[in-house]
Order: sequence, then structure tokens, then C-alpha cells
Amino acid sequence: MPKQIMNVTKVAPTRFSIMIKNHSETLTYFNDVIRIIEKYKQKEHYIYFDYTNVKEICGCSVIYLISLIYSLQVKERIPRCFPPKNNYIKSTLDKVGCLLNNAYPTPTITPKKGKDVILCMGDNFNQAELVNVIEHMINSWRIDKTKLDFLYDLVGELMQNTIDHAYKQKRHLRSILKKWYLYISLENGKAKFFFLDNGVGIPVTVKKSTKEEFSDAFYRVRNKILKSHDPINLESEYIYSALQGDRRSKTRPENSDRGLKIISDFHKDKKISKLEVFSNCGHCKLDKLNDSADSPKTVKKNVLPTSLNGTLFCWEIAV
Repeated sequence: MPKQIMNVTKVAPTRFSIMIKNHSETLTYFNDVIRIIEKYKQKEHYIYFDYTNVKEICGCSVIYLISLIYSLQVKERIPRCFPPKNNYIKSTLDKVGCLLNNAYPTPTITPKKGKDVILCMGDNFNQAELVNVIEHMINSWRIDKTKLDFLYDLVGELMQNTIDHAYKQKRHLRSILKKWYLYISLENGKAKFFFLDNGVGIPVTVKKSTKEEFSDAFYRVRNKILKSHDPINLESEYIYSALQGDRRSKTRPENSDRGLKIISDFHKDKKISKLEVFSNCGHCKLDKLNDSADSPKTVKKNVLPTSLNGTLFCWEIAV
């Protein structure tokens, strides 16, 4: 008797973005997809990504889709899709391989460097890839080299950060690849960067006080007893303090001069703008009130209504 093929369809929200104030719907969508991937491991189960109703999208959702679809394809579980009606959304997804061709079981997510998008991924520190990315931005996107030199340190630190701790814990998802992903889009005179790992998240890997450990344990036990998924309120504080250099990763030596503070320093020096970090139930945004040198920094720390599996960094530079 032939095996029964099961199709599971997940409909993406109309405002398909973590950043555009639609945290709950978008994160719920991704978490539902992850649960399906983890539950159905056989090739006979097809996941359909339904983009039909999407009218608004952001690179944060694009890169997360990339990580999920790429994980499925590498494990030879080719997903399908219902394409969006909106032509801009269709073009955006098509450029990075998320607009899946249902007729052919061939991988669509591949590294690329185009006229307005760059996509790469890896499982180690890849200096050659980083050099190629920056050279493409200089030669093809005509961005001044002086505006990009700092990216060797910034993106290099994020690559190393992923290797050092993102996947060191046993709590990682079994069917999602242990990789980092970098997606860059050129839009309206700005280069928008999105760097993602699907690891355990910053709040899990930073060092904490005894009081903080107790508070986290209390929330975990409480949620388990009540079968609740209420977020842990301190997670945005952990992210912010890591960006300020107040906390060290559990896996980094105390005298290490590297760390996430490098990223906030580049923001402070106006190398980048609109820095946002999402990790687990924490969200931290650093911004400036205006362009004056003495402008106070605006810090927004939010508790996400639904957890993001991993860590997502978003920033942009004017070109």
C-alpha cells in the first residue's frame, strides 16, 4: 500500500513583518511552520507556504523564510508555495528563491549577489565570503569603500558570535540547520542588512546574576505549570546589556575584546542606523532623535508577545 502524502498549508499574514509592528502574527506563523517541520520529518509531507494575502513584507521575514526553506531543501523535503498577488512581494521573494516552483524538486535558495540583493549563509567564520560581499557592494552597487570597511568587523563578529555560542546548547531545533544567514537589500538609497541565526538566543547565552537566574527559572516553571507561553520580561534587558558590553557570553574569555558591543559602538559612531535586535522574547532598538552630534540616543526595549527562535540583527546604512 503506497504511503499517503500529506499537505500542510500555512497562510502568511497580510503584514508579513516582525519589524512593522506585527510581531505576534508573524512570529506565530514562523513558530507554527517550525512545529510542522519538527513534527513531520518524512519526505511525503509537503509544506505549502501560502503568500497569497501578503501585502507588506520586510527583510526580517524574508531572511527567516530563507532559513526555514533552505533547511527543508537541504534535507530533501522540498516545500511548495502559493505565490503572492502583489507584484512587489512576488519579485522580492523570487529574487531570493522563496517563490518556490511547484513543478521541480530542485533547491531554490542559493547564495547570490545581484543588482539589488545579496544572500549568503554559512556554518563558520568565512572571511572570503565577507570580502566578496563587500567587493560586490563597492563594484556593483557603487558604494564608497570608506562606508563599508567597518563591516569586516561588524559582520565578522556576528559570524563568530554564531559559531561561539548560538548552537552550543542542546536545546536547538533538530530539523533546522545550524547556520548563519546574511541578507542585504538595496532600497531607496539605503543598504538594509539582516543577519540571522536560529540558535538558542542571546538571553540564554549571556552570564546572569543569581537573582536573574532565579527569576528566569521561576518564569519557566510558572509557564510549565500553567501551560502558558508568557514571555520572560528580562530578556530585552539581557540583549541591551550585551550590546553595551556589560555582559559576556558564557563561552567567551573574560579578557576578550570582542563582543556585541562592537555593533552598538558602530551605531554610536553613526556608521549604521536603526539597529534592532530580536532574540527569544526580547526586542531592543537603538536609534537617534536627529542627526546632530549631541542628540541623545533613543533606546526601546520591548517584550515580544511570541518568542523568536534565534537571534535577528537588523540595521541599515545610507549609500
